[in-house]
Amino acid sequence: MTMKRFSSTKRIISLALAMIMALGVCTAGIPGIIITASADIWSGTISDPGTEYVASGSTVHLYSARALVWFINRIYNGNDFSGVTVYLDTDVDLNNQDFVGKSVFPYSDSRYFRGTFDGQGHTISNFKMTDGNHRVAMFRQTESATFRNVTFTNVNISSSGDYSGHAVLVGYHKSGNLTFENVHVTSGSISGYRWIGALVGEVDENSGRTLTMTNCSNGATITGRNTRVGGLAGSCLPAVNASNCSNTGNVSSNSTDIGGIVGWIEDDASSFSGCSNSGSISGTDAVGGIIGYFGNNDQDKRMTLTNNTNTGTITSSGRAGGIAGHIETDNNAHIISGNINRGKVTAGTDAGGIVGRNKGFGTWTNNKNYGEIYGGDNAGGICGEVEDDLQTYNNCHNYGTISGVNSIGGITGFGNNGEQNFTNCTNSGNITSTANAAGGLYGVGHKEVRCTECWNIGTVTAAGDGGGLVGYVDYHTFYTRCWNAGSVGPISNNSTNSYGGMVGYTSYYGNDTNQVMVVDCYNWGMISGGYVGGFVGYVNDGQNYKITYSYNTGYLAGTVSTWQFAGYGGNCGDGCYKNVNVGSGTYKTDQEFIDYNFSIDNNFKKNSEGVTVNGVTYYFPILGWCENSMPAICYNIANWTAHYTANDGLYYTCDTCGERMNSECPISTVPMTALPTAAGSTLQDGAIYNVESSRTVSGTRTTNGLVVAERATVIIYIPDGVTLTVNGGDASANEPGKAGIYVPTSSTLIIAGNGSLTAKGGNGGQGSNGYNGGSPTGGQGGTGGAGGGAGIGGNGGNGGTGGPQQTS
Repeated sequence: MTMKRFSSTKRIISLALAMIMALGVCTAGIPGIIITASADIWSGTISDPGTEYVASGSTVHLYSARALVWFINRIYNGNDFSGVTVYLDTDVDLNNQDFVGKSVFPYSDSRYFRGTFDGQGHTISNFKMTDGNHRVAMFRQTESATFRNVTFTNVNISSSGDYSGHAVLVGYHKSGNLTFENVHVTSGSISGYRWIGALVGEVDENSGRTLTMTNCSNGATITGRNTRVGGLAGSCLPAVNASNCSNTGNVSSNSTDIGGIVGWIEDDASSFSGCSNSGSISGTDAVGGIIGYFGNNDQDKRMTLTNNTNTGTITSSGRAGGIAGHIETDNNAHIISGNINRGKVTAGTDAGGIVGRNKGFGTWTNNKNYGEIYGGDNAGGICGEVEDDLQTYNNCHNYGTISGVNSIGGITGFGNNGEQNFTNCTNSGNITSTANAAGGLYGVGHKEVRCTECWNIGTVTAAGDGGGLVGYVDYHTFYTRCWNAGSVGPISNNSTNSYGGMVGYTSYYGNDTNQVMVVDCYNWGMISGGYVGGFVGYVNDGQNYKITYSYNTGYLAGTVSTWQFAGYGGNCGDGCYKNVNVGSGTYKTDQEFIDYNFSIDNNFKKNSEGVTVNGVTYYFPILGWCENSMPAICYNIANWTAHYTANDGLYYTCDTCGERMNSECPISTVPMTALPTAAGSTLQDGAIYNVESSRTVSGTRTTNGLVVAERATVIIYIPDGVTLTVNGGDASANEPGKAGIYVPTSSTLIIAGNGSLTAKGGNGGQGSNGYNGGSPTGGQGGTGGAGGGAGIGGNGGNGGTGGPQQTS
């Protein structure tokens, strides 16, 4: 084969470099010679690139911008490159020359790319393509195609007509698998009518096929005028599997199904793992930080969302979620685990920190919301609305402010005809409903609700009914080993609605026994409103309920009725507490606890020790914490000793720390872990680290002082009078200093207690000396290394010494 030569300029540079290398000269040390790689620029004409385009067997190599354009033009001319891998061997600048205007790829329904394109880590910049009547993308149409290892910068993709399927790479994928690996669009703009994404606009239906996206990203601004718009993909009928993908660009449309990664998916099981969004996502309905809409009617198809994160602002006049806007299937068990939302979500209805609306069975595990959530109707820290099927929540937590008009909850706002099971779920945020019910965990439900080992410390305010855990439920409801410390009450002081430490209003007409059960629970939050109960605000006449081994120390103030345990109505079964109408005030003094000792379960008793008063031994529940310990919940009081004297009344001391319990505070006996002192130690999710005495933790040249694990919430407790100092390691030459305490963006570090913390980054390293400069002065000194991050930054290192003056 005859090889054509490159341009004369390239030949001269190549020859010069070859001669230098042959002479053994180190080019980096030669004054005045700077060698930099630059992108090959397209002139705007389509011409045979000669040896810049090398085809051999099942491979094609592209050595210039002209070769890339020639390759794309070959697809239009009928070469589908089936079974061929095309390699890009240089960075390319397409010079904002319009591919349509230059006739690189005029539209044709019959032209498809069916091969593999590998950019080998190279960058394609300034790609422009505009078309008012057809799909717009570098590869307009594909079948069974793969793209990998390429980056696009400063793209300009635009379609002014009412046509579907626009993207940087693929406008329309007809059939077979479509795969993207390490494909990135970093900047620019993409706009069109509908079905738009940075990587692919539309993926058509093809049974058993998959769109796979791995380690891909978008940073371009994407704007649609209609439905199905996503940061990476717009409209997808087959399965979608996305892992470690991200979107930082703003994505918007004045229509539905808008997502940070994918806009719309239907008809096949899909999964998203380790994906993230930090861009602003907006639309009219089904808007999500990761996906907008997923739905199918096949029983064996499900959505799996694991370890995804949103920090962007999500806005919709309809449904919206920090991770997914709307998931809808029949008889499917969705897996939603380890997701975190830190962005603000605003929706006209069904606003959720993780999912806006979910229809179908759902398993929710280890999900967290830190963002502010607002929904006109149905807002929750985890999900705005769930419908029809059983939902199981384990270790889900809300820390954000949740507000709206109707049905507002810390975990879920509204449940329609599906059972709700909450285990180890918590709420720390303030919950507000301006027209209807609100609950620390759950706003309004129409099927059975079970809460086990759950708690609320947020303020719950509701114009309708309000509860520390559940606002309103008209079915069976059960609470086991739960507690509330948050204030629960109405917006208006003249409210006649119902408010309780566990549930505000409950009603169910039937012959079932114990339709409401509260076991081993306690409340010390203030409860106010119309019908007020320490646990249940209002129980319908004829409804059976049972409250056992539970107690209330909260301030109760009802304008209609106030009951220590359950509010208005209902029938209390055998073993129930004696209900006491207490009016307003803080209930149960120390002596009253003794008087009501009969209702205290073994869960609250200390096996080997009681308190003897007048010859009678009593056992008491524990509600309090060591004055210098962290707050939490405990039912095992083996480490506490109870005391009773005429002067002091009832009090407790801690066997392990010797401190006296502060009886005015709620309990804390969750064991704390001693803070590690080894440099670079990792602090794990959910742990409470105690700084027992003043100390210093110092990193090394290669380690931070301390490191918080990814996706973790960590508490460091520093008691009064104790000082903790954490230093990052100082760096060697040209290196940045290490962090004092490194906290990933996906994690939260809480410093508690009245002690003192100083966290300081390490010093940056000494900069390199400058190279010899020309006359009359030496070269400039190198830049010092950056100071350490996190905590208080360290100082940068000094610059290097300038090179000596050049003499003639």
